[in-house]
Amino acid sequence: MDWEKRLEETLAEIKKKSDISPSIGVILGTGLSHFGENLDQLMEYSYTDLPNFPVANVHGHLGRLLIGEWKGRGVVVFQGRFHYYEGYSSLEVTYPVWVMKGMGAMVMIVTTAAGGVSSVLDVGDFMLIKDHINLLGINPLLEIPFEKREPRFLDLSRPYDRDLLQGGKRLGKRMNIPCKTGVLGAVPGPCYETPAETKSLKRMGIDAVCMSTIPEVIVANYLGIKVLGIAVVSNMASGAARHRISHGEILAVMESRKKILATYIEEVVRQIV
Repeated sequence: MDWEKRLEETLAEIKKKSDISPSIGVILGTGLSHFGENLDQLMEYSYTDLPNFPVANVHGHLGRLLIGEWKGRGVVVFQGRFHYYEGYSSLEVTYPVWVMKGMGAMVMIVTTAAGGVSSVLDVGDFMLIKDHINLLGINPLLEIPFEKREPRFLDLSRPYDRDLLQGGKRLGKRMNIPCKTGVLGAVPGPCYETPAETKSLKRMGIDAVCMSTIPEVIVANYLGIKVLGIAVVSNMASGAARHRISHGEILAVMESRKKILATYIEEVVRQIV
C-alpha cells in the first residue's frame, strides 16, 4: 500500500469519531504520557485500533492517540512514539507527524527523555532544544521518492522555531521551572553510549542524547510545521553517571517529572496564538 493511501485510511478512521481539527500536535516520549488527560471533548484511540498505525512496543509508551481542546485550541496528542531500533523504517517512526499534518496541525510540541551530556544539566532538568545533530545514520526524507519530494532539498537552518523557543523560556521563568537550552543528539540505540562515546558527543557540541525525535523534527520541517522541542534529562550519560544506566531508572525519573511537564505543556498550548 502506498504512503498516501495508508494515511488516508488512518485519517478517515479518526474522523469517524472526532470532527476537531487540531492546530497543535504533541508527541510524548518515554514515560511522559500524562499530558492530554484534561482536554475538553476528549476522544481516545488505541494505536492498535487505527488502520495502518504502527504499534508502540517500548515500556513507557502507552500507544494512545488523544484528540480534544485546551483553552479553545484543538490538540492531538500521541502518547508514545516509535523507534528505529524497534525495526521500523525511518519514515514509519514519523507516522504521527504525517497524521497530525493531515488533521491540520501547524505546530508540533515534541518531547523526549534524554541522557545528559553537558555538565550544566542535572537529572530532571528540562532542556529546550535549540538545534540537533543527527547521528542515527538515517533520514526519513530518503524514503520519499525523489520525484515526489518537495522541497527536494530541505533547509534545516532553523529546525526549532525561535519564537516558540523564546516563549518557552519566558514561560519557564514565570512558572519557576528552570528551562535550559541545548543541542540534542540522536543515536540509533538500543545501546546506551559508552564513556568514550559520551566524550565524543560532548566534543561535538551535544548537550543531551536520545534515540529518537530528530526524524520527527525533520519531517515536521518538511511539512511546514513549527517545532518546539523539550528534552527531559532522564539520566546522566555514560561516563558522567556513577552507576550503570537502566530503563527502569529512566522511567522512575520520568514518572517524577511527568505532571510538571504536562502542566508546562498546557501553558505552552494556551499561549500559542
